[in-house]
Amino acid sequence: MIDEESCPFYVPPLVIKVAPLRLGKRLAREAAWYEGLRCMQGVSLARCFGYFRREVDQRKIVVAPWDPDCKFPRTEEDFDIFDLPHPSASLNVLLLERLGSPIDDVFSKEGVEESL
Repeated sequence: MIDEESCPFYVPPLVIKVAPLRLGKRLAREAAWYEGLRCMQGVSLARCFGYFRREVDQRKIVVAPWDPDCKFPRTEEDFDIFDLPHPSASLNVLLLERLGSPIDDVFSKEGVEESL
């Protein structure tokens, strides 16, 4: 645990978006969007702290999702011999400032009733 009193800098609450190989282009486009609106970051948009891409050998390293329903390692029924782990897949990460609840939570029925 970091002592906030002795820390020389402030780290805001963060959102870490992680995308696998097949969704990496979507995250890269979002990062480009934030880059184009850099002058609005911290004013009317979340601050973007960077987009990072790294090759990962999925034969040696497993990046498991945070989904509690995800089962890993794969069961024999889920394993497809024609869809083997990729030796140079990309792992894409976008690091953003957290500003509040996801928009789905804001417009949920409970959220509307609470604001009335």
